[in-house]
Amino acid sequence: MSVIPVPDPPLSDGVVTLRRFEPHDAATIADACSDPLIPRFTFMADDLTPEKAMEWIGRRAEQWRTGQVAGFAIVGTVDRRRLIGTIGLGINQSFVTGEVFYWVAARERRRGVATRSVQLISAWAFERLALERLELLTHTDNVASRAVAEACGYTYEGTMRSHRPFKEGRMDSALFSLLPGEQGRVTQDR
Repeated sequence: MSVIPVPDPPLSDGVVTLRRFEPHDAATIADACSDPLIPRFTFMADDLTPEKAMEWIGRRAEQWRTGQVAGFAIVGTVDRRRLIGTIGLGINQSFVTGEVFYWVAARERRRGVATRSVQLISAWAFERLALERLELLTHTDNVASRAVAEACGYTYEGTMRSHRPFKEGRMDSALFSLLPGEQGRVTQDR
């Protein structure tokens, strides 16, 4: 798989829909990233402008074409123009694995948007892309993302210290994984 197939129709559970990015999303992405939590816990740039967000959308489109990343805008099912977050799947074709990553705009948090989106992209990754393992890495301080991973049935595997370059230093990453057949499984302690 060098080119990632585009889901047609877009992935949806009747509440959220995952669609390709569109040029009009740039302003909303820049606005959402003014929330300090998004640049703190993600690779989104600090002080993102609409112009830089448009460049980011262009990079996502190129990564899609080269089979590296499937990047989606998270939108509502009724209003598919209003972006409420983003979700992506980085693909390692050699290992037949993927890494799920996302963020949700501040005004849309605590409504199940991230959980629904992770469930949708995870099912698609296993069923359509035939990936054999998914990982979800989160900053160790990101309690909300850790809860989303657990709610989606991902298993906590541990903390990788000084795991990857991040902003002006290195980041400790909490590693969660999901294997085929585990979708929808919820941990017993929740």
